[in-house]
Amino acid sequence: MLYNLSRRSRYLVMVTNNRVVDTGKAELTHSKHEARALWHLNTVLVFYGKPYNTQIFSMKIQCEELSAGEGVAIFLN
Repeated sequence: MLYNLSRRSRYLVMVTNNRVVDTGKAELTHSKHEARALWHLNTVLVFYGKPYNTQIFSMKIQCEELSAGEGVAIFLN
């Protein structure tokens, strides 16, 4: 999902099932896409941070779709 969201952001295309879908228009990246990307990035950071005993500092990111109740430990709203 993180890969697909980054493709959407970079190329302004819709990506479904790892395939680019031609909608004939530019697909914008909205705050809900930003929140999904941050949530998936957080999952990757937590996954790799634990077994390698890596210290990852939390940071504040403003995203209207991202709330502290979503279980995001690294990125705080």
